[in-house]
Amino acid sequence: STQSTGMNKALCLLVFLLFSIGSAIWTTHSLTVARQDLSATSVGGKAYFAGGMNVFFTTESRVIDIYDSLTDTWSTNSLSQSRYELVATSIENPTISIAFFAGGREVGGPFDIVDIFSPLSNTNPTTSQLSVARTDLSATSVG
Repeated sequence: STQSTGMNKALCLLVFLLFSIGSAIWTTHSLTVARQDLSATSVGGKAYFAGGMNVFFTTESRVIDIYDSLTDTWSTNSLSQSRYELVATSIENPTISIAFFAGGREVGGPFDIVDIFSPLSNTNPTTSQLSVARTDLSATSVG
């Protein structure tokens, strides 16, 4: 949805499209909270939508919306800190599946936090740190 605040407009993600390869059908799904500047990644048959900022740029989000494509169900979890402009990536091989959410910012400045989330345990993320606090960074996966 689009909200107007004076002369400024911001687009927040609340609804997104999901394509099912098995049925070749597009469907729409809603996140729990509309937000912008969030990050997304997928691993282990699950899609993760983490963090972000509300439309009025007043509240950072800790929410991780999790879509399980195998069961067609939704759940939520939380980042260790509320933030936006974070980056997400994931790795998966026969022995491990992990989603990473790193960096980002809050109104006070950038973060060095890395939240590490395992789809197999579905528990709260463990944390690590970047060498330097960063925002608007990029990530990739190998393997």
